[in-house]
Parts: sequence; structure tokens; C-alpha cells
Amino acid sequence: MEAACLASPDWSDLPADVLRSILELLECPDNLRVAAVCTAWHRVSSEAVCRISQTPCLLYCTEAAGPSGVGLYNLLEQRAYTITLPDPPITGRFVVGSSHGWLITADEKSDLVLLNPITGEQMRLPPVTTMEHIKPVMSGDGVLEQYEMSYYHGMFETPEQPTSTYHLDEYRETVYSKAVLSSDPSAGDCTVMLIHQPYWQLSFAKVGGETWNWIATDTDYTDCIRHDGWFYAVNIEETYQDDRNR
Repeated sequence: MEAACLASPDWSDLPADVLRSILELLECPDNLRVAAVCTAWHRVSSEAVCRISQTPCLLYCTEAAGPSGVGLYNLLEQRAYTITLPDPPITGRFVVGSSHGWLITADEKSDLVLLNPITGEQMRLPPVTTMEHIKPVMSGDGVLEQYEMSYYHGMFETPEQPTSTYHLDEYRETVYSKAVLSSDPSAGDCTVMLIHQPYWQLSFAKVGGETWNWIATDTDYTDCIRHDGWFYAVNIEETYQDDRNR
């Protein structure tokens, strides 16, 4: 009788460090369920860092999810979920890469924005206008209208041909090739390595930084990965390694 009179436990008062330790062991769908329990659990779930090897999930856009939603297919459960993402709508973005559970996306001005599809957290990277080969083209009213790109590289720094201009949303589809993160940006210091035009060169930026930094090396890089504290980039002739944010 005495036990029956005891009040039900208030799970929202579960210590945050205990809940965080539990979340770090869960699969992605279970994290989504925990986040929906209450405000306190949602806050902790957005801060948790997954430490186990997660079962891969397929993330895709679908008309059923609407312009701001995506489908998430969990291979372990063989079940599809719908996730609503923050603005700007994901269907209006261009995806440049995915790393450490984050998407690297380009918005309507081709500026890069990191997006965590599970927590909804977003982080903006330095604007396009801070990249080495780019100059802003302004209207008479001082409004950004286009980007002008110059053609040179680290082996030959004199422009080799006339500049090209791109509309703001056109730049992202033509110039970006791939972006890679050094680590989970929500866990602290993080560097983004980017392969881009002209000539498929390399630039990097710190999350929270103000500018892109050009690496004046060779050209024609086709892929880039992060492994054991180093970035490795491969072009048609050799491998380049860099320990930014080691």
C-alpha cells in the first residue's frame, strides 16, 4: 500500500550527464524518440555526441515530407521516418558533403551552412566573398548580384583566362566539388576542407571563423578525406596531406 502511494518519478529531472551518457550509446531513431519526450531531454539530446559506430541511415528528399522535410530510412529497423528541418528549406539547398553526422549545404547565395539533420542545429561558414578567387559584383544600389571568379592556381598565380561571373545560386552547382569536416563541430574546434573551382583547388575554413584560406598547391583534386588527424587529398598525379586542426 505504501508503495502504491508513492508519486511517479519525474524523468525530466534525470541528471543531464546520466542522460547524455545513455544517448551516446543509442541509434539515431532512438535519439529522435528521446528528444520528443520533454524539453529537458530535447536540449540534452541536441548536445550529445555519438561515440559508437552508428548503423548507416539513408537521408533523402521526398515530396511527402514537404520543402522543409527529409526522409530518413533506418537500415537496422527497415523503417522510414520523416524529419522536419529548420529554414531555409532543404529542397532549396545544394549538398556539398556529409561528415560526422552533419550535412554541408549551400544556401540560395551559395554560402555554406552546416546542418545536423537530427538535432536541427546549424552553423554558418565564412561567406563566398572571402574566398581567394572570388570578387563580389554589386548592383548600383550596393546589393550583391553575382560572383566574379579569376582563373589562377598555386603553380601559376597569373590569371590564365578572362574571369567568369555566376549568379548567386548558380555558383554552388558549378564551383563546389566536395567538403569534409575534421570533427563534429558541436564538440569543439572544427576545420572544413573544400575542393572547388577554379581548377579543383583546396581551401579551408574554421567553423566560427571569418574567412576561407586558400592552399596554394597543385590542382585537379578529385577527392578528400580526414583520417587520424590529417586531411588527405588526391589529384590525378599525387596525394596531398595536411594536418589542419590536428
